[in-house]
Amino acid sequence: MNREILFRGKCVSDSKYAGEWVTGGYVAPDADCKKRNEGLIVEYFGGNTTITYHVDPDTVGQFTGLCDKNGVKIFEGDVVRKRDLTFGLKFDGVVVYNSEMGCFRINSENNGVTMRMGFEASDVYNDGKCTVPVKYDYEVIGNIYDNFELLAAKQS
Repeated sequence: MNREILFRGKCVSDSKYAGEWVTGGYVAPDADCKKRNEGLIVEYFGGNTTITYHVDPDTVGQFTGLCDKNGVKIFEGDVVRKRDLTFGLKFDGVVVYNSEMGCFRINSENNGVTMRMGFEASDVYNDGKCTVPVKYDYEVIGNIYDNFELLAAKQS
């Protein structure tokens, strides 16, 4: 398998890394972690070296496998700004995983109306150095955990 499987989560408040975002492999929490409402993210450094982080499971999101126009990795829960380069339109939306379709999508809410859009590799810069023309221009502008106000303003 050639794609990168990566998760991101925010460290719990009683952790040495409290409030920091970390990435790595996600380990489903055992009974003790579930009682404390914690998940685990393990970062591998090679050989026998790993660091295990205790994270809030509600903040865990998977890497989509795609990067925005600046080369920033796009994770589930990120707020992205999408610009239609053909018509000059823009909108903000949240990256979500749609289990019915088995893919990542973007949900955008505007005045109580939710739009769900496809999120395709051909629409983004896969490595930040795209050489083929694209129809859309994506940029990560925050996430729903640290920047919920980005979407709250659009819903009013």
